[in-house]
Amino acid sequence: MSCIVIADFFIKKGKGKEFDDWANNDIFPDTRTYDGNISIESYTNLDDEDQITFYEEWESRKHHEVYLEFRGTDGTMDYIEEMAASAPNIRYLK
Repeated sequence: MSCIVIADFFIKKGKGKEFDDWANNDIFPDTRTYDGNISIESYTNLDDEDQITFYEEWESRKHHEVYLEFRGTDGTMDYIEEMAASAPNIRYLK
């Protein structure tokens, strides 16, 4: 059974579009070919353009956790920390 991942990012004021463009252009192409990824899309909150949600489907939670470990070594997490107003909220659903 696949695992749905909802990741809510709370970005610094006025930086939401920059973050979303970065995710779609620089991160998602590689993510879509990463082992275990089924799909990933981003959505912008209509009431707060600095809140971006990633809707992801993975073969398993473990696949996503391995992916996060990888992103922790390639500079992605550093960029997210730089852009974030607060920590992201990540939820795993079945």
